[in-house]
Amino acid sequence: MINKRIIAIAAGIAGFLFLGALFYFVFQTFFSGSGTITVWTIEGNEQAIKEVAALYRQKHKGYKVKIVPVSEQVYEFTSLYALATQKGTADRPAPDVWIMPNEWLTQHRDKLESAPDGTLDKAVQASFTKGSSSNLPKGRSNTEIITRDYAKIVEQDVIADNKVYGIPLNMDTLALYYDRTKINP
Repeated sequence: MINKRIIAIAAGIAGFLFLGALFYFVFQTFFSGSGTITVWTIEGNEQAIKEVAALYRQKHKGYKVKIVPVSEQVYEFTSLYALATQKGTADRPAPDVWIMPNEWLTQHRDKLESAPDGTLDKAVQASFTKGSSSNLPKGRSNTEIITRDYAKIVEQDVIADNKVYGIPLNMDTLALYYDRTKINP
Protein backbone atom coordinates (compact mmCIF):
# COMPACT_ATOMS: atom_id res chain seq x y z
CA MET A 1 0.00 0.00 0.00
CA ILE A 2 2.82 2.38 0.82
CA ASN A 3 4.53 1.58 -2.48
CA LYS A 4 1.41 2.57 -4.45
CA ARG A 5 1.12 5.80 -2.46
CA ILE A 6 4.82 6.62 -3.03
CA ILE A 7 4.46 5.85 -6.72
CA ALA A 8 1.35 8.08 -6.96
CA ILE A 9 3.12 10.93 -5.15
CA ALA A 10 6.24 10.51 -7.32
CA ALA A 11 4.09 10.43 -10.47
CA GLY A 12 2.26 13.57 -9.30
CA ILE A 13 5.54 15.38 -8.64
CA ALA A 14 6.96 14.20 -11.99
CA GLY A 15 3.78 15.36 -13.77
CA PHE A 16 3.93 18.71 -12.00
CA LEU A 17 7.59 19.15 -12.96
CA PHE A 18 6.83 18.11 -16.54
CA LEU A 19 3.98 20.66 -16.81
CA GLY A 20 6.20 23.30 -15.23
CA ALA A 21 8.98 22.58 -17.71
CA LEU A 22 6.48 22.61 -20.59
CA PHE A 23 5.01 25.93 -19.43
CA TYR A 24 8.52 27.40 -19.07
CA PHE A 25 9.44 26.24 -22.60
CA VAL A 26 6.25 27.68 -24.11
CA PHE A 27 6.72 30.95 -22.21
CA GLN A 28 10.36 31.25 -23.29
CA THR A 29 9.52 30.43 -26.90
CA PHE A 30 6.48 32.61 -27.39
CA PHE A 31 6.58 35.39 -24.83
CA SER A 32 10.20 36.09 -23.99
CA GLY A 33 10.88 38.42 -26.89
CA SER A 34 13.78 36.48 -28.29
CA GLY A 35 14.53 34.75 -31.53
CA THR A 36 15.92 35.42 -34.97
CA ILE A 37 14.35 37.67 -37.57
CA THR A 38 15.35 36.76 -41.12
CA VAL A 39 15.53 39.62 -43.62
CA TRP A 40 15.86 38.94 -47.35
CA THR A 41 17.24 41.59 -49.66
CA ILE A 42 18.85 41.95 -53.05
CA GLU A 43 22.64 41.72 -52.88
CA GLY A 44 24.17 45.14 -52.32
CA ASN A 45 21.56 46.45 -49.85
CA GLU A 46 23.04 44.74 -46.80
CA GLN A 47 24.69 47.83 -45.28
CA ALA A 48 21.48 49.84 -44.98
CA ILE A 49 19.74 46.86 -43.38
CA LYS A 50 22.66 46.25 -40.98
CA GLU A 51 22.27 49.78 -39.63
CA VAL A 52 18.54 49.34 -39.03
CA ALA A 53 19.12 45.86 -37.57
CA ALA A 54 21.67 47.26 -35.09
CA LEU A 55 19.13 49.82 -33.87
CA TYR A 56 16.50 47.09 -33.56
CA ARG A 57 18.84 44.82 -31.57
CA GLN A 58 19.63 47.68 -29.18
CA LYS A 59 15.95 48.05 -28.37
CA HIS A 60 15.11 44.32 -28.44
CA LYS A 61 18.11 42.65 -26.83
CA GLY A 62 16.82 39.07 -27.17
CA TYR A 63 16.57 39.18 -30.96
CA LYS A 64 19.13 38.46 -33.64
CA VAL A 65 18.76 39.64 -37.22
CA LYS A 66 19.91 37.38 -40.04
CA ILE A 67 20.36 39.25 -43.32
CA VAL A 68 20.11 37.04 -46.40
CA PRO A 69 21.40 38.69 -49.58
CA VAL A 70 20.04 37.06 -52.74
CA SER A 71 21.21 37.57 -56.31
CA GLU A 72 19.02 40.02 -58.22
CA GLN A 73 18.57 37.50 -61.07
CA VAL A 74 16.71 34.99 -58.84
CA TYR A 75 15.43 37.26 -56.05
CA GLU A 76 11.81 37.62 -57.14
CA PHE A 77 11.17 33.93 -57.86
CA THR A 78 13.15 32.63 -54.88
CA SER A 79 11.68 35.03 -52.35
CA LEU A 80 8.08 34.59 -53.54
CA TYR A 81 8.48 30.81 -53.36
CA ALA A 82 9.98 31.00 -49.86
CA LEU A 83 7.21 33.35 -48.68
CA ALA A 84 4.46 31.19 -50.16
CA THR A 85 5.76 27.89 -48.80
CA GLN A 86 7.52 29.20 -45.67
CA LYS A 87 10.36 26.90 -46.61
CA GLY A 88 13.98 27.78 -46.80
CA THR A 89 17.34 26.14 -46.43
CA ALA A 90 19.93 26.13 -43.65
CA ASP A 91 21.81 29.08 -45.16
CA ARG A 92 18.68 30.79 -46.48
CA PRO A 93 15.71 30.41 -44.07
CA ALA A 94 12.32 31.72 -45.18
CA PRO A 95 12.05 35.50 -44.73
CA ASP A 96 10.26 37.23 -41.89
CA VAL A 97 10.97 40.56 -43.60
CA TRP A 98 11.14 40.87 -47.35
CA ILE A 99 12.83 43.90 -48.88
CA MET A 100 11.02 44.52 -52.15
CA PRO A 101 11.99 46.88 -54.95
CA ASN A 102 9.49 49.72 -55.23
CA GLU A 103 8.58 48.81 -58.83
CA TRP A 104 7.04 45.55 -57.61
CA LEU A 105 4.25 47.10 -55.53
CA THR A 106 1.68 47.04 -58.34
CA GLN A 107 2.29 43.43 -59.31
CA HIS A 108 2.59 42.05 -55.75
CA ARG A 109 0.21 44.26 -53.76
CA ASP A 110 -2.34 41.42 -53.50
CA LYS A 111 0.26 39.44 -51.53
CA LEU A 112 1.08 42.27 -49.10
CA GLU A 113 -0.45 43.77 -45.99
CA SER A 114 -0.33 47.52 -45.58
CA ALA A 115 1.34 48.98 -42.51
CA PRO A 116 -1.11 49.35 -39.62
CA ASP A 117 -2.09 53.01 -39.42
CA GLY A 118 -0.10 54.90 -36.80
CA THR A 119 2.97 52.69 -37.14
CA LEU A 120 5.06 55.36 -38.82
CA ASP A 121 3.98 57.99 -36.31
CA LYS A 122 5.13 55.75 -33.44
CA ALA A 123 8.43 55.08 -35.24
CA VAL A 124 9.04 58.78 -35.87
CA GLN A 125 8.24 59.68 -32.26
CA ALA A 126 10.48 56.87 -30.95
CA SER A 127 13.41 57.82 -33.17
CA PHE A 128 13.85 61.25 -31.57
CA THR A 129 14.91 62.07 -28.05
CA LYS A 130 12.23 63.36 -25.69
CA GLY A 131 13.50 66.94 -25.85
CA SER A 132 13.51 67.21 -29.63
CA SER A 133 10.29 65.25 -30.22
CA SER A 134 8.14 67.73 -28.32
CA ASN A 135 7.83 69.89 -31.47
CA LEU A 136 6.92 66.97 -33.72
CA PRO A 137 3.26 66.69 -34.70
CA LYS A 138 1.70 63.60 -33.12
CA GLY A 139 -1.09 61.31 -34.19
CA ARG A 140 -0.43 61.55 -37.92
CA SER A 141 -1.57 58.77 -40.24
CA ASN A 142 0.97 56.75 -42.20
CA THR A 143 -0.23 58.36 -45.43
CA GLU A 144 0.11 61.86 -44.00
CA ILE A 145 3.71 61.19 -42.93
CA ILE A 146 4.70 59.85 -46.35
CA THR A 147 2.97 62.65 -48.30
CA ARG A 148 4.29 65.48 -46.11
CA ASP A 149 7.74 64.28 -45.03
CA TYR A 150 9.05 62.42 -48.09
CA ALA A 151 9.72 63.34 -51.70
CA LYS A 152 6.72 63.01 -54.07
CA ILE A 153 8.23 59.94 -55.74
CA VAL A 154 8.09 58.01 -52.44
CA GLU A 155 4.35 58.67 -52.24
CA GLN A 156 3.94 57.28 -55.75
CA ASP A 157 6.07 54.23 -54.93
CA VAL A 158 4.66 53.10 -51.57
CA ILE A 159 1.04 54.32 -51.31
CA ALA A 160 -1.82 52.48 -52.99
CA ASP A 161 -5.53 52.88 -52.16
CA ASN A 162 -4.56 55.39 -49.45
CA LYS A 163 -2.55 52.70 -47.61
CA VAL A 164 1.21 52.61 -47.02
CA TYR A 165 2.96 49.42 -48.12
CA GLY A 166 6.56 50.32 -47.29
CA ILE A 167 9.13 52.95 -46.57
CA PRO A 168 12.32 53.57 -48.51
CA LEU A 169 15.61 52.16 -47.28
CA ASN A 170 17.37 55.03 -48.99
CA MET A 171 16.83 57.60 -51.67
CA ASP A 172 19.21 58.81 -54.31
CA THR A 173 19.40 62.58 -54.27
CA LEU A 174 20.93 63.90 -57.43
CA ALA A 175 22.95 67.08 -57.20
CA LEU A 176 25.61 68.76 -59.24
CA TYR A 177 28.16 71.15 -57.78
CA TYR A 178 30.65 73.02 -59.90
CA ASP A 179 32.99 75.98 -59.69
CA ARG A 180 31.46 78.84 -61.68
CA THR A 181 34.82 80.57 -61.88
CA LYS A 182 36.19 77.64 -63.90
CA ILE A 183 33.10 76.47 -65.76
CA ASN A 184 30.88 79.09 -67.33
CA PRO A 185 27.28 77.79 -67.52
